[in-house]
Amino acid sequence: MSKLLGVSEELRNGSRVVAIKGEFDLHSATQVRESLERAAADRASRLVIDLSDCAFIDSTGLATIVHVTRPLRDDGEKVHLVCPAGDVRKLLELSALELTFPIHSRLDEAIEPSPSESSEG
Repeated sequence: MSKLLGVSEELRNGSRVVAIKGEFDLHSATQVRESLERAAADRASRLVIDLSDCAFIDSTGLATIVHVTRPLRDDGEKVHLVCPAGDVRKLLELSALELTFPIHSRLDEAIEPSPSESSEG
């Protein structure tokens, strides 16, 4: 049984942050997907998915992230993941998601614009 403790959304320094706490799997995917879709609709903000407090993620969770963010990525927008070292980070790396998303160890790294992004504005 899934133990999703919550999904929160906040705007921080111009980034839309969706934080996932607990287990992100088949049972919690609908709730997480709805939050990600709301956040992704805000095209004026960078989307940051914070997995720092995510204890477990399965293939459904990974697929949810990839599919919900695809329109943003297709439009050239960057979606950033936050995930410190641990089992979830290992799964992201084994799934080669660092080729699709920048993965940061800390939230503050993900919400700061890169030099190329800050010079575009």
